[in-house]
Amino acid sequence: MARPTLGTGVLPLLAAAVITGAPAAASAGRLTVRIATPTGDALSQAVVVASPVRGTPPAVPAAAASMVQQGQSFNPAVMVVPAGARISFPNKDRMRHHIYSFSEAKRFEVRLYSGEDTPTLVFDKPGVVTLGCNIHDWMQGFIFVAPSPWFALTGPDGTAVIEGVPDGAYEVSLWHPSLGEQTVSRKA
Repeated sequence: MARPTLGTGVLPLLAAAVITGAPAAASAGRLTVRIATPTGDALSQAVVVASPVRGTPPAVPAAAASMVQQGQSFNPAVMVVPAGARISFPNKDRMRHHIYSFSEAKRFEVRLYSGEDTPTLVFDKPGVVTLGCNIHDWMQGFIFVAPSPWFALTGPDGTAVIEGVPDGAYEVSLWHPSLGEQTVSRKA
């Protein structure tokens, strides 16, 4: 089986952003990327997406996920899902939350709710969805709706592993909350 290719141009561009060391390796359908700050510290909760340079990525079955409100925060703080995912918003706090997003990828408002009320929304447009709570201004969460079925979120060690990447050339993009709503990418 041939390996997914990144090309030579993608690594220098991403390295200038936040990838250090041996930033990416592809083998037998697996893409591994380590992302770090300019000082070498691992960057967790960064989204890495591999999109085919040619053609359209295949549709994926609808996914389901949950972004829980607990401890007056969104958990997880950063989530990545494929387009079409259904996300529920369970509230495990003893107080009500009023969550919203004004993001282009998904505008919504779920007025005061708590307890057994668990709203579920479909996120069908790729992009970054920034979440907030009208009651608790410090609450902020992010949902990255991926345009491709090949994505991963970096762990505490700054590593993301994308499995099952078919043969071919890919554009590799990354996004992190501290970088704002920008995607660093380069075609292979």
